[in-house]
Amino acid sequence: MGEYLALAEAGVEMRKKFWAPELVFLEGGLTPERFRGRMGAMLDCLVIQEKPEKELELYWIGPGTAVVSETAAQYLGSFQSALHFVSAR
Repeated sequence: MGEYLALAEAGVEMRKKFWAPELVFLEGGLTPERFRGRMGAMLDCLVIQEKPEKELELYWIGPGTAVVSETAAQYLGSFQSALHFVSAR
């Protein structure tokens, strides 16, 4: 839960400084590399990409606010999955 709280607090601080971070994605041409760079500069973020033959690629990007270790990434991923499961009911 500590990792999740660190992520939530970082998100609040980011919104205080930059009320609409989504606008960053409208600046200039957006290539996959630029998207990853812009997203990675904001907050830790779980990226889920579907690949050919229904394989999934999961990885974390970001400045390391909450995802400071593989264990923290697993905790956050489990928590996110649980939230998704509960909201889908």
